[in-house]
Amino acid sequence: MLECQKQFASYIESLSKLLAGSGFTNDQDLLGKVTQTELLVPVIGAFSAGKSTLLNTFMGTDVLPVGIAPETELATELRYSPEPYLIAITASGEEKRFPVDALVSINRRSSEFLYLCLYLDSAPLKRIAPLVLVDMPGYGSSLESHNKALLYYLPRGSHFVVVTSVEDGNLTQSMLRRLDEVKTYAAEFTFVLSKCNLKGPQQVQAVVEYVDEQLAVHFGPDRKSVPVGKSDTEPLTRAFEAIDPEELFSRLFIEVLRDENINLIAQVNLAARAAGRTGAENEGLLRELEAGLAALEAKKEGLGTELRDRYSGRMLTRCLKAIDDDLDAATDELVGLVAGGNSAALGNAVSEIVRATLSRNIQAEMEDASSLLIEEMAQSLSSLGASMAAFNPREDWAAAVSDKAKTSLAMATNVMSKWADHMASRQASKRAKTRLAQGIGSILAVGTGVVAPLLEAIIVFLPDLLQNINAGRERQRIRESLQSQVFPGIKAEVRAKLPEILNEQLAVMLGRVNKSFEGQISKQKDIIDAQRQERAEHGARAEENVKALETLSRALKALASLYLYV
Repeated sequence: MLECQKQFASYIESLSKLLAGSGFTNDQDLLGKVTQTELLVPVIGAFSAGKSTLLNTFMGTDVLPVGIAPETELATELRYSPEPYLIAITASGEEKRFPVDALVSINRRSSEFLYLCLYLDSAPLKRIAPLVLVDMPGYGSSLESHNKALLYYLPRGSHFVVVTSVEDGNLTQSMLRRLDEVKTYAAEFTFVLSKCNLKGPQQVQAVVEYVDEQLAVHFGPDRKSVPVGKSDTEPLTRAFEAIDPEELFSRLFIEVLRDENINLIAQVNLAARAAGRTGAENEGLLRELEAGLAALEAKKEGLGTELRDRYSGRMLTRCLKAIDDDLDAATDELVGLVAGGNSAALGNAVSEIVRATLSRNIQAEMEDASSLLIEEMAQSLSSLGASMAAFNPREDWAAAVSDKAKTSLAMATNVMSKWADHMASRQASKRAKTRLAQGIGSILAVGTGVVAPLLEAIIVFLPDLLQNINAGRERQRIRESLQSQVFPGIKAEVRAKLPEILNEQLAVMLGRVNKSFEGQISKQKDIIDAQRQERAEHGARAEENVKALETLSRALKALASLYLYV
């Protein structure tokens, strides 16, 4: 177990003991998540980049299939086990067990399964745990398999290993799009130059220097590539071991734990203030809070009918404009693919442009929409804010509730689509279904929820759009065909299907924002009501009760200082 993992587990256990009998509770699921969470590290790149070969080299066994055609159609999580076996997970969550030697045949049944888990008696895999390497379908695999795997693992990956062949000589526009897409999902990456054994040392060094210059321009001066040959175990091992699981794990949980601690302190302080108030004062505030809940419900109903006009149309316009701009910018690249007779690469390039553009823009649009929704909900509580300010002059109540809603949504973005997906313990279909459901409500998951069905539709009709653009035609006519047929066809499909999907996801977003506000007010109402009853029954002990609550507040701060702010 990682050191920060132990530290967080100790904190949660100490917190539970501290709160025992106090009437306050912490998240009972957090301890299990902290102790069982793994960190997924997808390995992505073209099928010809040699990802599977590199992973075989790292593990010291040729178990992953390699060949001149795409051999990996399903993402395969690589895990340590003294007993080797293969698990295939269906989209419905069912797990089917197979022997390891069934990997090749199962891998090609991509329509039946969501992903695979390959358990191997491999010391290198055991050594890098809780990192879990994921062999991903290459960019030369089928569009359906490639997009399915990427859309599943992009919001779940804690770190990515991006592999490109030294024979490419540079970072192509396609590779830069992939790297940008990884960054869109708030993940870091390690860049590996493979097949360095196929070129001389001077040639390799020249490519390394050029690629590093490109990485520096786009992603900062500290970003360096890792050159690796076919049998170069040492640099590959160093690259994997340089991925710091302590940092990844801490980033996954630290803000969640701090936020929970801050909320608990706020609840205890609220209880202390209520304990010092008269019954009439508390009853008046309870009526105000009840009115606030009614105002929220009314506001939610009103916003629900306005979402389509106020957000969906504007989002559609901007997304179509972004697709238009990105396809136009890539026209020369796409013309070159057609002229070179590489129709498969053309389909992949168009698909990845649309996927990356939508992922980036939908995330930004949903972030903007969530902020506006939070502002709208907060405005409906203005009168309640004045009452709560009188109760606690040191805090802007309305701002605090809004900030908590924003924080809650941000936590969903950074964590919900990642943490519980990566459990080491597997409970058959229960675990697989949990992975699929964890990100619901988060911005990253909403973005994926929009992009996935659109790409499915595009993949279906894309071959028809591309079939009339034949290799060997002059470049100008190819350009005209792309701009007059393919690009408008893609935008028409997006225009037809995106509004319904956006409206569904906006409704989810509204529900989550409203739930955050309602949850906070209801919790405050319960705390004040409990103290009102306590005072009515044991009024003589009011001062003692206040002191006990103030002591608990200080203890919570001390516990956080000991474990969460070191």
